[in-house]
Amino acid sequence: MTRRPKTSQAHALPSREDILAFLANAPDRAGKNEIARHFHLTASERVPLKRMLKDMQAEGLLETRQRRL
Repeated sequence: MTRRPKTSQAHALPSREDILAFLANAPDRAGKNEIARHFHLTASERVPLKRMLKDMQAEGLLETRQRRL
C-alpha cells in the first residue's frame, strides 16, 4: 500500500475585518479555537492568529470575557 502525499494547503491568515465580521455573526461567543476552526487554520498558523488577536485586544477592537472574545 502506498502513501498519499500530504497536501500542503497554506491558508492565509484572515484579515482583522474578517475576524470582526465572524465574531459579529457568531451565535455564541467564539474563542481562538472556534476562529481557527472557522478559517481552517493549521496548528502552525494559530500562533500568528493568537498574536493578531492579542494586538486587536490591545487596540480595543476586542474584549475578553471569561477566556472568550
